[in-house]
Amino acid sequence: MAETFNWIIKNQVRISYKPEVKSIKFAGYEQRTSTGLNNSLPAYRVTIMPKADEVETVLDFFHRHRGADWFNWSPARQGVGRFVCERWDVDDKTQNVNITATFRKVLA
Repeated sequence: MAETFNWIIKNQVRISYKPEVKSIKFAGYEQRTSTGLNNSLPAYRVTIMPKADEVETVLDFFHRHRGADWFNWSPARQGVGRFVCERWDVDDKTQNVNITATFRKVLA
């Protein structure tokens, strides 16, 4: 059974879309087509500010999923979806630790 990401996300969330498109160029012309029905799924750039005793737990969650295994997460004003986290960065300040991650929506 998939795990759920339950830590609190800082209010500022950046949402980006990058449609998957195939293109072919020939003699100065270019033809483009979208790939599949769901070719523009969102990616969320989030910042997590865990308490000092939760930092390792959050990082363990990301390491456990290895950037490949999906997990459940509920973006603000949306229902639960399946996401993968292929990249996360740790900003280790003296007082607080910020973890910035990108959650990319997947269908399976």
